[in-house]
Amino acid sequence: MQVKRKAEEPIEEPPAKKAKLESSFVECFYARDKGKRTYLEDRLISLPDMSDYDECFSAGNYALFCLFDGHGGDWVANKLLTLFPEVFVSHLKEDLPHKHTDKNKRNAVVKKALIETFLKCDEEILKIQETHHLNDGSTACVCFIQGKTLWTANIGDTKAILAVKKNDSVKGVSLSKDHTADKEYEQARIQQGAAGYIQNNRVLGILEVTRSFGDPAFKKNGVICVPRTQLKI
Repeated sequence: MQVKRKAEEPIEEPPAKKAKLESSFVECFYARDKGKRTYLEDRLISLPDMSDYDECFSAGNYALFCLFDGHGGDWVANKLLTLFPEVFVSHLKEDLPHKHTDKNKRNAVVKKALIETFLKCDEEILKIQETHHLNDGSTACVCFIQGKTLWTANIGDTKAILAVKKNDSVKGVSLSKDHTADKEYEQARIQQGAAGYIQNNRVLGILEVTRSFGDPAFKKNGVICVPRTQLKI
């Protein structure tokens, strides 16, 4: 799938690296490596203290971590680096979660903000792609922390795993759900539409993931951007 860039200042590919970021309530370690490939389409956001982004979050211990895994190019993943936090913050500021003492209400507020952010970002991306004839896409996994509560939201095959320590052992607990064309629950959804079909465990025999940002060529064939969200206290 070829991707044409619009005429703008090129974004340099970030080098493979390791880093540690921290705030008063959370530490973040991350590493990135393109492996045997000649390029890297993954992009990440690490905000261990969201008050550095907007002071309205200074009262609630907020953190945001995002991984955008591009495919067919890196324009969408690059665009999400600025677009996703901008849209997500605008939704959160409408109803700040830490102001709700009721856990169910707080969860509903965050879940709504996450889902609406995914959909709004995809809408904006598709508009730009149509104008500039861009065809790439990106999966995503988002981890949002407020206080001692963790929410995750994902589309595609980008995963989140929580390491839970019990006694002297550590167990991995999945916090995401894959949206790929080999999964029966996604096959059923895709094939319900008149224009969607699965061939060789790929949408139209081409695209492996069934939920993503961008990918305008497949949006009429059942590929959507509705995330799966999960709460972990």
